[in-house]
Amino acid sequence: MTTATLSSTRPVAEHRGSAARARSALQPLVVLLWCYALYDILRTSVTGSLATAVTNAGRITSLEHALGLDIEGTIQRAALHVPWLVDACNYCYSLTHLLAPPIVLVVLYVKAPARFRVARNALLALLALALLCFWLFPVAPPRLVPGPSHLADTSQSLGLDHTPLAGLVAAKNESATPTWAGSTNPFAAMPSLHVGWAVWASLALWPLLRRRWMRLVALIYPAAMLLSVVVTGNHWLLDGLAGAVLAAVTLAAAAAWERHRRVASRDRWLARLPVASV
Repeated sequence: MTTATLSSTRPVAEHRGSAARARSALQPLVVLLWCYALYDILRTSVTGSLATAVTNAGRITSLEHALGLDIEGTIQRAALHVPWLVDACNYCYSLTHLLAPPIVLVVLYVKAPARFRVARNALLALLALALLCFWLFPVAPPRLVPGPSHLADTSQSLGLDHTPLAGLVAAKNESATPTWAGSTNPFAAMPSLHVGWAVWASLALWPLLRRRWMRLVALIYPAAMLLSVVVTGNHWLLDGLAGAVLAAVTLAAAAAWERHRRVASRDRWLARLPVASV
């Protein structure tokens, strides 16, 4: 084979190698997108009845009262005096939870593949456990509960109508309308996946954060999301705390499973080594 032939075939081989690497990189992300689409379909299909969801919401508020945590009304009434804070909470609730998971997964896939596997497995476990909770224990959010516990639906009443992203925010807040029949599950309040995803994102990225301001953002984001789900009337405080605990537990379990997998893989490799004769 001549030098010219080798030179002409090298770009072809390099192109094929680049395409194979691109397919290999995209495959896990595509699988995650399919898993989320399946979760979204299943979440819609496990909607409980309004009566059951309101009854369960009453159980949540009774437990909060016993624990001294029934402060959602106080928090929202204080926030309503600060319109810019309500707008910020609307945006945080409606948009950031959609952006954080894919950004975190891409960063981990590029920077720390082992941590990506842990975060991916934890996220899938979080979705699966949340679906089980929505099915077994449907809970109406404060904006759909009549009586003293009712909170205003801020996404429908304040701030977003005159902003550039109004259409996108309104589309993502379809579940906030009282006419809940259709494409969402209005009773998927316990646990709050908005808070769960925020905690998951911060914990998953934490080992990679070296700058102080980055760690500060990672600490503030879950707290800001917890405030947002309460101010917007979409979750009880206990919903948010349950989402945070579930995220932390699934990440810890996924990390433990990854360590077990590595040890088992190492042991299998060592078992295949030939034994030296004495």
